[in-house]
Amino acid sequence: MKKFLYILGVSFVFSFALLLLTREPMQPDSYGYDSIGFNLAKGHGYVDDSRVPAMGREPAYPAFLALIYLLFDHDYFFVQLAQIILFLLTAIFVYKTARLIFCEKIAVYSMAITALFPTLANYPAYILSETLFTFLLSVLVFSCIKIYFTNRTAYYLLAGGMLGITALCKAVMLPFIFILILWLIFLRFKSGFRAGFIIKIAVMTMAFVILTIPWMARNYLKCGSFSLRGGSETPLCVKVQKLDYGFNDFKQNLVFIMSENLGKRVFPDIVDNPRDFLHKEDDIAREKILPELEGKGYSPEEIKNIMISKIMKRPVKFIAVSFLDLLKMTQFTYLSILIDQRYLIDKITNLSYGNSLLSLIRGVFRSLAYILILLSICGMLIKKDMWRKWIFLFLLICYTNLIYSLIYGYGRYGVPLIPYYIILSAPMIVAVEEKMKGMIKCQK
Repeated sequence: MKKFLYILGVSFVFSFALLLLTREPMQPDSYGYDSIGFNLAKGHGYVDDSRVPAMGREPAYPAFLALIYLLFDHDYFFVQLAQIILFLLTAIFVYKTARLIFCEKIAVYSMAITALFPTLANYPAYILSETLFTFLLSVLVFSCIKIYFTNRTAYYLLAGGMLGITALCKAVMLPFIFILILWLIFLRFKSGFRAGFIIKIAVMTMAFVILTIPWMARNYLKCGSFSLRGGSETPLCVKVQKLDYGFNDFKQNLVFIMSENLGKRVFPDIVDNPRDFLHKEDDIAREKILPELEGKGYSPEEIKNIMISKIMKRPVKFIAVSFLDLLKMTQFTYLSILIDQRYLIDKITNLSYGNSLLSLIRGVFRSLAYILILLSICGMLIKKDMWRKWIFLFLLICYTNLIYSLIYGYGRYGVPLIPYYIILSAPMIVAVEEKMKGMIKCQK
């Protein structure tokens, strides 16, 4: 017990220190969440700044903000504090999940690494949905692993409900119900499909439907679309622009994705700000293409269909450019405070060799992603005889990366997967530690 309290205590101090260093908790996506949350708290309903019914954001995170604003007024500090608590709870569920799949030692390592992982500890400082989504996902994963070990109806119900809430936080999880059902069918394939199993699947699905369908119906009645959220025409528009990429475009994107500073050095004449290069299609979509189509009277749904039809005509090129978005998804270990806190970046770059130092620090955090991916592969190989226990984590990682790479990849979207990379990496970490202890004993 003391060990867990120590880990959680250090984690709280670390995350709180990063909070204090974060002068600006608002990012571009933050304002949309904040506006809806504030209006909900004030009793105006789920509307944006202009008091128009909104569906540009999923409802879970604005509802979370509204609850905090109701209790503590419109104060970001209490949101940040609540998110640190959610982060600590995530670490606890990581421990519970890893202990079920592997053993106590691996569970403690998984919890400690998750609780002290800089990227995860940094995100509670921002008014973004990642911390809430990561927590919800940790409860969902725990409930699904409990299904594997207990097959109790209560956990089927919990899994369905948590998947519904998770989808209401990030719409990308909506189709995951099919992956979940297929996983359960696969687990029971050899033992056969008894009536009790079918009833449990129905209970899980019903819990999921009860939570998601009302919001989809609300969006249809208020905004004319059954989607959980609007705005999907924008990433599709970005994707369509990339269908015209030539060899030089791919080369430039690969370099900038690996390192923005390296991209600036290799291609100094492309843009003044390296980050502008990776977002140029986004700017064109929002400032030119979409306004032109909207000016011609096209609805968001019609624009989405136009973009999908263009993609369907060039499927091979679509898959090729999706690979670039998949690479962006491997940027999940960046430390946000070194990307967007201008005052801190200026302090570092004003030092002697400051630019090189900043690039080195960012490079270290960037490389953590590849180290985690490699360790995860090694961990799965070490525990290949236990694959039925950890395969759900692997499916979740593959599903999330695939969906986002096909729609719109961005390193931030991979942050909620870090705990599962860590759980899969922990067996390899423990094996290396035990090997080193054995070598030391032999030397003595």
